[in-house]
Amino acid sequence: MNTNEEDSNCTVCYEAFDENVHSPRTLRCGHTICTPCIDELLKKSVSHRLCPECRKVLKVTDSSHLPVSYTILRLSRALAKTAPKVQIQVVDNNTCMQHGAPTISWCPSSDKWHCFKCVHEDNCEDLLSVPEAFLHIKQNYSLSIDSKVSELDGHIEFLENECGNIQREIASLQIRTKELKKDLERGNEWQKRLDLDEALLVEASSTSRMMKSIKRLKGHVAECDSWMKKSKEYVGDHIAAGLSNISSSLDISSLADKLRILNVAYFVHENDKFEGKRWGKLVVDNKYLIMHSLEDKTPPDNAVIIKFKDAIDALSGESLAFFEICKDDKYEGRVYMEMFGQTPRAKQFLKLCTGEDGISYKDFALLDSCDKRHQFLRTGNKIKRAPLVEGVTNGGEYSKVVSPGMLLGSRNYGSLCAQCDIVLKCYSRFEHDCAFGMVVEGLSLLYGVSESNNAVRPVISITNCGIVIHKLY
Repeated sequence: MNTNEEDSNCTVCYEAFDENVHSPRTLRCGHTICTPCIDELLKKSVSHRLCPECRKVLKVTDSSHLPVSYTILRLSRALAKTAPKVQIQVVDNNTCMQHGAPTISWCPSSDKWHCFKCVHEDNCEDLLSVPEAFLHIKQNYSLSIDSKVSELDGHIEFLENECGNIQREIASLQIRTKELKKDLERGNEWQKRLDLDEALLVEASSTSRMMKSIKRLKGHVAECDSWMKKSKEYVGDHIAAGLSNISSSLDISSLADKLRILNVAYFVHENDKFEGKRWGKLVVDNKYLIMHSLEDKTPPDNAVIIKFKDAIDALSGESLAFFEICKDDKYEGRVYMEMFGQTPRAKQFLKLCTGEDGISYKDFALLDSCDKRHQFLRTGNKIKRAPLVEGVTNGGEYSKVVSPGMLLGSRNYGSLCAQCDIVLKCYSRFEHDCAFGMVVEGLSLLYGVSESNNAVRPVISITNCGIVIHKLY
C-alpha cells in the first residue's frame, strides 16, 4: 500500500473513507479514523478511549463532535477513480483466521490477535498494537527461557558432579574387586587343602599316619580360621567405609542397601539442653528406613555415625512415625502412623517419637479405654508438660470425622501435650477437633493385642518408637 492509499483508508478497519458510512473524522491529536471506529471506541470506559495511533485519550462523548476531514475525502474520491478497489497488502500472512482481515492488535489477557472486526466484537480493553505486542511477547519469553536455561545449568552441574562421584566410586570398587578376587582365590586354595587333609585322614592305615593327619588338619583349620577372620574384617571395614562416605550426603538408597548387610549405623543428636550426646539406631524395615528414639546408650565402636540434622533434612514428603508394640512382655510388631500434613500437633508427635526434647513414648503403656462413642488405646497421658512446639490449637485443620486408626490429641493441650488416643472402633458418627494422624500399617495388630479371653486385661506397652527417614518404595 502506497502513502496516498494509506491516507485514504481508516488505519483501524482499513476500509476506504467515503461520505456515507466511513466518513473520516480528525481526532484532537491530529490522527484520522472513520466514524464507525470512533463510535466503537466511545463504547469503552473513559480511560480506555485511546487513539489507535498515538494512544492519547479521546476526550469526546460522540463522534459527531469531531470534524469531518474533507481533504482526506477528496483524496479518497480521486483514488477511487483511478483504483476503485484498493487491495490491502498483508505482510507475512498476518490475517485474522475468522474474518480474513489484517491483524491490528493483540490482547494479553486472552492471548488473541485481533482484526478490526474482532476489536468491535470482543471489546477487549487491554489491546496492544502489533509492534507493542511483539516486544511484550518477546520479552516475556526471553525471561522464561533465561530462567529455564539457568535451571538447566544448575542441573547439568549436578549431573556432572554425580558422574564424577560415580567414576571415583567405580575406580574404588575396581580396586576392592581385585583385592576380593585375591581373597576368593585364597579361599578356594584353603578349600582344596582341607579336602586333601580330609582324604589323607580317611585313608590313614596306621595310628601314626592318622595322628600326623589330624595334627596337620588342626594346623590348617587354625590358619584358615585366622584368614577368614581377617577377610571378614576387611569386607566389613569396606562396607563401613562406604557408609561413612554416604553419611555426608545421605544417599538413602545406597545407605539402605548397605545397612541390610551391616546393621551398624546411628544418628547422633547434640543439644545444649542435655549433657553429652544421644543416639538413635538406624534400621531397614522392609520398605522403610527408620530411626529409633534417641537414648544415652553409646553405639558400637564400628558403627557409622550420621548427624541427626541430616536425618531430619532427608525426611521424605510423607511424615511417618512408628510404635513397637509389646503385649504382656511379648514383642508383637510395629505400627506405622502417617501425619495429616505439617501441622503443629503432627510436629509435636514426631518430636515425642524421636525423643529429641528429652522425652519420648518409649516404655509408656497403651491403655485400652472406651466411652459411649468409641474404643481407643491411650498413651502419653502421664506426661505433664507444656506444648513442645508453638501454635498447637484445637479445631480448624484438626476437625475431622473420627474413623478407626485415627490419632486424636487432647483438647487440654496446655498440660497434656503428649496424650495420644489411637481409635480402634467407632460406635457412632462424630467429629473430633484434635485429629492429627492415621495408622497406615498395623491396625489389625492393635485389634489383636487389645482383645483378651481372660478376665485380666493384657499389658500393652510401647517398647520403642521413632520416625521413618525414608520410604524406600
